[in-house]
Amino acid sequence: MCIAHGPRAADGSVCVSWTDRKSLLQAWACIEQLGFKVDAFVPLALALPGNDPQPSLPLSLPVDERWSAPLPAWSLARPEWRPVSQGTRWRRPLLWLGAAALLWLGGLQLYAAQLRNEADRLQASIEASVRSAFPSIPVILDPVKQARSQRDMLRLEQGTAADDGFIALAMGAAQVLGFAQGHVASLQYRQGDLTLVLSEGYAPPSNETSLHQLADALSLTIEKDQKSAHTWHIRQADTPATAKAQP
Repeated sequence: MCIAHGPRAADGSVCVSWTDRKSLLQAWACIEQLGFKVDAFVPLALALPGNDPQPSLPLSLPVDERWSAPLPAWSLARPEWRPVSQGTRWRRPLLWLGAAALLWLGGLQLYAAQLRNEADRLQASIEASVRSAFPSIPVILDPVKQARSQRDMLRLEQGTAADDGFIALAMGAAQVLGFAQGHVASLQYRQGDLTLVLSEGYAPPSNETSLHQLADALSLTIEKDQKSAHTWHIRQADTPATAKAQP
């Protein structure tokens, strides 16, 4: 049973009301499912005006003066008995999910801020290095590009802008010594002479004449080292012989 009572009246009487709890909870659940919020359950007699001509007739629509009676401050419906709707059941997990998402976004923003600060520090360090190396640059917009431009200008002024020949020799060696592909154990370049030391397992051509012919066509000179096995020297054809670099 659900039992409720009002305050004691001046004559000492107390208004007491009771109903079947199961019926009350079923009615409450039905009303909540219809989308209505229940504030209180009170007996019909206490929800009608005192001079109501038909106290046994339920309240009905349209709303008239019978709906204007003040309700008592107590209720048969206790707050802890309120039915749990589907929306209420999922509300707490959704709140936790939202809090986790906000926390993750906050951490992501913090990490992004740290990366921006690190990038700014690196940019400032690069600019300081370029400004220190090339004080003639008035404004630094692209430090790497501007530093390369200044370097190339210095090379031109000093007559060293031309390639030192290593790349040309390396590309020529790749064409002439095609059989060495995948067998280069070491490579050394010094004073216009490129030295290749090959690992065992390669198959050189039986007639080296074709190698020299191909090298001559590329304006290169190729020579097999007479003292060290598997060692080849290659240089520009117009470059005078220099001391061989031993591996």
